[in-house]
Amino acid sequence: MGHNGRNFLAWHREYLAKIEARLIAINPLVTIPYWDWVTDRFAIPTELTDPGDLADWGITRGSTFNGSSLASAAQLNSLLAGSNFDTFQSTLEAAPFHNRLHNLVGGTMLTSASPADPVFWLHHAFIDKIWADWQVLHPGVNPMNLSEVLQPPPIMSRTVTQVLDTRQLGYVYA
Repeated sequence: MGHNGRNFLAWHREYLAKIEARLIAINPLVTIPYWDWVTDRFAIPTELTDPGDLADWGITRGSTFNGSSLASAAQLNSLLAGSNFDTFQSTLEAAPFHNRLHNLVGGTMLTSASPADPVFWLHHAFIDKIWADWQVLHPGVNPMNLSEVLQPPPIMSRTVTQVLDTRQLGYVYA
């Protein structure tokens, strides 16, 4: 489904779109922000680090966070320059990108309960932004399985084609 497969990016984009739609139903002004951990790599956003909030949310974190091993701007630029979708997707999922952040945050972010941590959403919004940036640089370069329906229903309901364009999902990245 969401990891180690051909739908890593499409699945997470659909997941983000679904949660944002649920939030907008409560408050139409809500959007999911992203955390650019390439630029702001040395600390988890302070708004998400209060020990009382973490306890209230029922999440844990690792004892320390050191983002120095996250992808650098040069590594990101190199990733964005490649024009093969499969290579782009698999590299973005691996370290020093997606997987590294989960490992560095630790705690709940290392488990299947990772969506309980607000960092998950900011992190995945940034992964999605990186994909959107790559799409601008490589128009028309898409996964091979465009008609595949994302799994599992009823949580996921769109095909890969239906999640390619963020504008059709109701958002863009600035």
